[in-house]
Amino acid sequence: QLTMHRIELETSLPTVIADTHTARLTATAPGINASMVALDSYVKAAENIIDYYPACGIRWELLAGIATIESAHGTFGGAVVGPTGSTSRRILGPVLDGTLEDTAVIGDTDGGRLDGNAQYDRALGPFQFIPGTWRRFALDGNGDGIADPHNMYDGALSAAGYLCTTSNVTSDAQIARSVLSYNQSGKYLADVTRAARRHITSLALPEAAFDPDDLTEAEGWRADGEESPVFEELGKIGRDPSATPAPSTQRESLETTGS
Repeated sequence: QLTMHRIELETSLPTVIADTHTARLTATAPGINASMVALDSYVKAAENIIDYYPACGIRWELLAGIATIESAHGTFGGAVVGPTGSTSRRILGPVLDGTLEDTAVIGDTDGGRLDGNAQYDRALGPFQFIPGTWRRFALDGNGDGIADPHNMYDGALSAAGYLCTTSNVTSDAQIARSVLSYNQSGKYLADVTRAARRHITSLALPEAAFDPDDLTEAEGWRADGEESPVFEELGKIGRDPSATPAPSTQRESLETTGS
């Protein structure tokens, strides 16, 4: 009888361990409504981007701030982030045909292969990449040999790479320029940096290297997200709008579709 129980235990133990591991990854961290796998993707991206940009210095909480604003850590519209980092649904931004207020007009850059629209683009995944930009900056963050915009690990590493191409991301000015290259909006900059700060305070971690209010003021944006006259002296920040991951995309307009 004892031998039978031992055999049953040894047989079931790997499944129990795997289930426990999955439960831990998909659990939500207190205070920030992000799964542990999402947090893991940000930390790993900040660590692994040094293989591509050794001096970049991007911090994980900045990636977390962007993912908060873009897709609520990959959960917008009821999407669920699985233990491998893939979302249960595709997260797609609005059709960028100019009909929605404050959205850019971006013609198709991928033949509809990634976003299902062969006339205009739609932003993709938890980090809301434009398809053409995804093709340029896509990186495999979880080592499965596939760069998938709907995977948190791939999206986080790719976003880190995109931000690091603007400049190193260590000083207040560099952080601001990188975030503004992602979406050239003072309100967006303020929202992202404050969300990043919340991740540090909510998890009781050492203080972030930047203060959101100081950062936005230093780069010519008031703390309320409005442009100040200083910005006019900085010149144009960012790339051609067709290359930015999230050109004034509003979360309220995002859609989720079944995979």
